[in-house]
Parts: sequence; C-alpha cells; structure tokens
Amino acid sequence: MLAWNNPKLHTPERRKTWLACEEHREHLSSFLGARGFLKDVVPFADWEGSRADARTEGSGDGGGSGPSAADR
Repeated sequence: MLAWNNPKLHTPERRKTWLACEEHREHLSSFLGARGFLKDVVPFADWEGSRADARTEGSGDGGGSGPSAADR
C-alpha cells in the first residue's frame, strides 16, 4: 500500500492510497517520490490492521481515522 498526498491539494495529515503488487510497487514508489508525494509504503495487512485498530479505539460510530472509501 502506497500512502501519498499532493501537498498543493491536501492537508499534511491526509493520505491517499494506491494498492500495488510486488511487480509495480517500486515503479509507483519512484513515480510518487519524484514528485514529493510519497509518504509511506506499508504492507496491505498492516494497513488494514491499523484501520481496524483505529475503528475500535474511536467513539463507536464507525467513523475511524483511516482513509475513506473515496481515498482508496
């Protein structure tokens, strides 16, 4: 999972995501990195786990602090 944002369009804490296979991860990381957009590369299982943890720590309204469906 490539976490990124465009600093000209997004607030610093905002994260957009790209799911990339092994074959394309390096190329996409380079593409985003060259533009200053790449923030993190995280295994998908870890990303999903952190989203589930955020939902259980939230107020119980299901809002969570992970990316919205529009960000995926």
